[in-house]
Amino acid sequence: MALEADPAAITAEKIMRPELVMAGEGQSVHETAELMRSKGVRRLAVINDQGGLVGIVSLDDLLTIIGEELTLLGRVIARERLQEQRSHR
Repeated sequence: MALEADPAAITAEKIMRPELVMAGEGQSVHETAELMRSKGVRRLAVINDQGGLVGIVSLDDLLTIIGEELTLLGRVIARERLQEQRSHR
């Protein structure tokens, strides 16, 4: 929100996008991130197969998940390197 704007005078309608961007609860992290990128949003409503709201996902949520996956991959690589070093002795 603009620094000089009066929060009491600003309505949600004035700062919202006209369309609600939604992701299905079965969408992958990659699909959800791509949807956010293509629509230019940082948050998405998550809906189930019946169209009911089950949550809201943010870009920060996705970054946390991706970071955890990268950490796990780093551990796998480190373990494989250690096993290779031991097998070459």
